Amino acid sequence: MEVSKLSEVRIRTEFGEVVIPYNEVSDLEKGLANIDKVIEIVNSKVGHLKGKEKPKVKFGFEDIYTINDDGSISILRPGTKTENIGIVLYAYDPKPLKTDLITLFSGVKQSQDYMRNSKYFDKLERGYYKLNAAGLSWIINEVVPKLKKLNNGS
Repeated sequence: MEVSKLSEVRIRTEFGEVVIPYNEVSDLEKGLANIDKVIEIVNSKVGHLKGKEKPKVKFGFEDIYTINDDGSISILRPGTKTENIGIVLYAYDPKPLKTDLITLFSGVKQSQDYMRNSKYFDKLERGYYKLNAAGLSWIINEVVPKLKKLNNGS
């Protein structure tokens, strides 16, 4: 009895790869028939996971925070709770972050309480937050210079 070798086609998408195994061209055609619908369904269900892409440390902030291999943020020069939340959101800007990630990366329990009535943060849909224009300016012009000065002993 001869076992036929299974072939496969790998299609890269925003969320990863779609693998379509086939033995014959007709199997491949069947597998590709609804590929657009498959990608649309997966994107609608897990598209928000794309936010887990590992960002790069922004220029001039190398001594303020680092980005770990898993994409999480470690704050090297911590400030107040609100400042730490701002640093985390700045690290991911312009992508918004979900509250649970902000809490985890900043180390601030109930981080949404600090962001809810702040002039620096905008709440988006379903628990996502990001820095607004005032928040970006605050981090760049106030928080970072203050943290650099404090940690240099000046």
